[in-house]
Amino acid sequence: MQSVGGVPFPSPLLDMQCFSNETIWGDTLHLAYRGFAPNFVASALLDIFGKQGLDSAYDLAKLWASARKLHLSLDSFTLSDEAYPSLNAKGWDIKLLCCWLVTCLHVSTFDRHIRWCEQYMSFGTYSAVSVCE
Repeated sequence: MQSVGGVPFPSPLLDMQCFSNETIWGDTLHLAYRGFAPNFVASALLDIFGKQGLDSAYDLAKLWASARKLHLSLDSFTLSDEAYPSLNAKGWDIKLLCCWLVTCLHVSTFDRHIRWCEQYMSFGTYSAVSVCE
């Protein structure tokens, strides 16, 4: 067996009877929500709300989750200080935030969010983009 950096290659896991590559592709928790999605969520939050608007963004996400009887275990949106920001959160929180961002940014619902926001909330000029149905 060959090795890459001291790690056996190909992995001995491939020899297990119940293992297949399909199990890797179906593992959205580790591929997406613990993989690239924390970086995606952090970048999207910064693009939409800016660093100064993270507290308001958190309030809106919490409101969205509560309206669906879901729970965010985060206390705030605290991003890493690395060159590429990341949100340190549990996989479930990242999944909910991805759903929230998709709902918020969906073009067909954008006007409805603006009206809802103007009627019920006052979070500043960026609030129309951030209120999720």
